[in-house]
Amino acid sequence: MQSLSHLFEWSQNTWLANAIHGSTWLFPAIETAHILGLTVLLGTVLAIDLRLLNLVMPNYRVSLLAKNLAPWTWTGLAVSVLTGVPMLCSEALKCYGNDAFRAKMVILLMAIVFHVTAFRRVTSEGAKIAPAWGRLTAVLSLALWYGVGVTGRAIGFI
Repeated sequence: MQSLSHLFEWSQNTWLANAIHGSTWLFPAIETAHILGLTVLLGTVLAIDLRLLNLVMPNYRVSLLAKNLAPWTWTGLAVSVLTGVPMLCSEALKCYGNDAFRAKMVILLMAIVFHVTAFRRVTSEGAKIAPAWGRLTAVLSLALWYGVGVTGRAIGFI
């Protein structure tokens, strides 16, 4: 873990971090884009998960919904990651010692891995799964992605 402290210290002293520190509006603008990206990501995941739970759109194929929302889901994730990096750089040492930040990174990795493996398999065209597996997938998906949001929000309070 000691070796990571040098990376965090370096990132907090980059030109990007200094630009953000030197600006009144830059961090709030980046954070706003970050939250909008997360909102798009979570909104699309919520729609698919509610369909897997058979709570909405019962006549709409899960695979078609997932296919149609995939560009929005990945765009939301990309915006969140691309705006998260400069936010991290500007507060790297604060994040380094923050348990909520560490939890967010672990849950984020788990959510992405889950999304590209189990979730993708359950929502793929022609997937033959028992309804119970679909519901379990939806619950796990919701728990992971909302865990990312909750732990991200907790960073400012811990």
